[in-house]
Amino acid sequence: MAIDDEGDPQERSEPLARNISRGTGGLRGGAVGGVSAWSGLVADIGGTNARIALVGADGGLARPGRYLCADFPNLAAALRRYAEDQGLDALPSRAAVCAAGPVEDGRVRMTNHAWEIDAAATADDLGMDRLGLINDFTAQALALPALGPGDLFPIAPGRAMPGAATAVMGPGTGLGVAGLMPGAGIGDVVTSEGGHMTAAPRDADEARVVAALEGRFGHVSYERLVSGPGLENIHGVLAGDGGTLSAAEISRRALAGSDDACVRALDLFFSFLGSAAADVVLTLGARGGLYLAGGILPGMTGALAASGFHARFCDKGRFADYLGAVPVQVVVHPAPAQLGLMRLLTGAGDD
Repeated sequence: MAIDDEGDPQERSEPLARNISRGTGGLRGGAVGGVSAWSGLVADIGGTNARIALVGADGGLARPGRYLCADFPNLAAALRRYAEDQGLDALPSRAAVCAAGPVEDGRVRMTNHAWEIDAAATADDLGMDRLGLINDFTAQALALPALGPGDLFPIAPGRAMPGAATAVMGPGTGLGVAGLMPGAGIGDVVTSEGGHMTAAPRDADEARVVAALEGRFGHVSYERLVSGPGLENIHGVLAGDGGTLSAAEISRRALAGSDDACVRALDLFFSFLGSAAADVVLTLGARGGLYLAGGILPGMTGALAASGFHARFCDKGRFADYLGAVPVQVVVHPAPAQLGLMRLLTGAGDD
């Protein structure tokens, strides 16, 4: 399966995505019409896509829609379009939104998109009573307690330490990172910008890639390597063309084995992911497990499992056994951030 920056081969906004029912808390269809059937709205805003859904009276997610952020000047405009497409007379009075960027005092300037979101101003603009705003990987962390076995793909079984922290991270347009302490509520989430840790090369190819990107960006974070644009950056250096192929095309050729530079680029992508993931787990003491999320990896679980990711993850000298015991799983639920937002909206994330 080929990927774009967020794992979607999408080129335009989609007013109504297909209804999905998968694992614990899957998306479920609901009646269309006014707002009485809906207890709230959730919106996951990434660097490329805005994923929006309603929360039904039964506590389930319904009526998913996916839109390109670039098609709208701001969040309010995207939510108005969603309401129009769903035939709503008005939006629900309560909403929970997550966005890819550091949130402070109910505001966020997105790292990989032009939007600036002010929760209070957006709520006033839309006539809502309440609009909560959190980081996108804070929402991913809040979703972890709601995931079932069918929502996860195992990479390494490990042995989870009871009562230990867990970590969630994943590439999309950027690289998100968060931790979850044992309490499993919003106050137990360690929100971070860990994707901007400085990348550390481990072999000659990695050093060549990082050196080339230093000349372009100055600081080379893991996000410059472990993301959709990061895969393009890696390939551009290896191929010597500055990055003419999209992440979707690179991954397609790599998985087909039809282009040596693309195969090597994906190999390096997984190795850099392993290095970054080990640093996150060691920093957080996340011996309860590592969850890999985001838009890219769910479509590449087989390639990830067969890659050098886990060997690199464990390649930390005296802490190899420590890391080898950490369970690693890919989150394959279709809308985990929305699950986390639903827990926040309903108060379940306050535990």
